[in-house]
Amino acid sequence: MPTHGYAATREAAMAAFARSWRREQENAHFSTFWEWLQTAPQGQATFVGALTGSFLGLVALLLGALFNAHLNRKRDDRLRREDQQAVASALRAELEGLQRTLKHQAEIVSQEDYAKPDEEVNVPDLGQSIRIMPEALSKLVLLDGKTIGAVVEAYAMAEEYSAKLLLLGGRPSVAPENFRRHVVLPSKRVTQVAQLNNVTAAVIQEALDQLGSTRPWREMTWRERWRWLRTPA
Repeated sequence: MPTHGYAATREAAMAAFARSWRREQENAHFSTFWEWLQTAPQGQATFVGALTGSFLGLVALLLGALFNAHLNRKRDDRLRREDQQAVASALRAELEGLQRTLKHQAEIVSQEDYAKPDEEVNVPDLGQSIRIMPEALSKLVLLDGKTIGAVVEAYAMAEEYSAKLLLLGGRPSVAPENFRRHVVLPSKRVTQVAQLNNVTAAVIQEALDQLGSTRPWREMTWRERWRWLRTPA
C-alpha cells in the first residue's frame, strides 16, 4: 500500500508531477511579470496600468451590454405572452358566444312541438355577431400555426352559416324591431338546421380547445392541459 504523499501508480505520479510543474511555471511567470512591473520605468508602468484598466472597462461594458440584452429579451417575451393571451382570450370569448347561440338554436328547433308543418322558422344570421375577429386579424401571428388554422376554420364556418341556410331553401330577412338579420326557413328543414348547428359548434369547439392551450397552466382545464401536453413543440 502506498504511503501518504506517494502516488499509487507510475502514471499517477507522472500526472501529479506535471501538475506541480505547471503550477510552478505559472507562479514563476507571474513573479517575473510582477518584478518587471516594479522595476519598469514610470512611462511603461503607466501604459500597462492604462491598458489593464481599459481592458477591464471593455469587459465590464460587454458584460453590461449582454445583461441588458438579456433583460430586454425577457421583457419582450413577457409582452409577447401577454399580447398572445389577450388575443386568445378575446377570440375565445367571441367563439364561445357563437357556440352558445348554435347550441341554443339546435335545442329549440329539435323540440317536437316547435313548429307546425306549414309554418316558417327564423334562424339568426351568425355572421352579424362576429366583431372581434376583424380587429384581431393582424395579431393572429402571435398564435401558433395549429391554433391559427383552427380559429380560421371556425370563423369560416360561422361566416358561411347563413349561406348554407339559404341553400336549404331559406330566404334572408331583417327583424324590424332590432334590425337583426335572420334567415326564414320552412319548418320541414329544422332537422337539417339542428345538424348544421351541431357540426358548426363542433368545429368551434376545436378552435376553443386550441385557444385554451395558450392560457397559463394554472388557468387551463384538464382537457386543455392534456391537449397542450400532446401538442408537438
